[in-house]
Amino acid sequence: MKKYTSYFLLALALLLITSHSPTRAETNSANVCETINTDTTWLLTSSPYVVCSGGLTVASGATLTIEPGIVVQFESGISNKLNVQGALEAIGTVTQPITFTGLVAAPGSWAGVYVDGTSVTPALANLSYVTLDYGGVSGSDRAQVYADRAVVTITQSLIRNSAGNGVYASMLAQFDAHSTNFVGMARTETLDVPRHSIYRRRSGAD
Repeated sequence: MKKYTSYFLLALALLLITSHSPTRAETNSANVCETINTDTTWLLTSSPYVVCSGGLTVASGATLTIEPGIVVQFESGISNKLNVQGALEAIGTVTQPITFTGLVAAPGSWAGVYVDGTSVTPALANLSYVTLDYGGVSGSDRAQVYADRAVVTITQSLIRNSAGNGVYASMLAQFDAHSTNFVGMARTETLDVPRHSIYRRRSGAD
């Protein structure tokens, strides 16, 4: 009888210890690939979002909205880019900026954000309180933000550590940047962008 009582008390003690042990919170993340064909919102609770090496496309007619505080990480690959043919809304805040970066912290580890629609229906991108890091590809018109047949607005943002240019905008693009820093560009801050459309703060400026 004493033997069974001892087993019972031991089992009860183990149960109590287990029930009071802290549980480890699961790390939420989402892998994203291929094409977004319908309006989609990325939620902070699923951050970070990891873009597969083949890249991600927002199709014409679709809008990708990214919540403040989200981190978007790109697997290594010079063809890995966020290709916006529809619309991109990435509006962060002072306390919760949105970050686009490479899984590998090296310039050129991913291609960048390419905003390119058609002459009839330009692609749209609205970026605010956004950091773009470690993207870009070495080349005359390669940049972390590439705009062609597009309307692109960037405010209160940081573009840094590009293997190419910071921003490239073709003659077919409408580009507007305000209070945006450019740091550590391998080539130029902006290429083929009209001077009047860029209002920037250099690193260390107020």
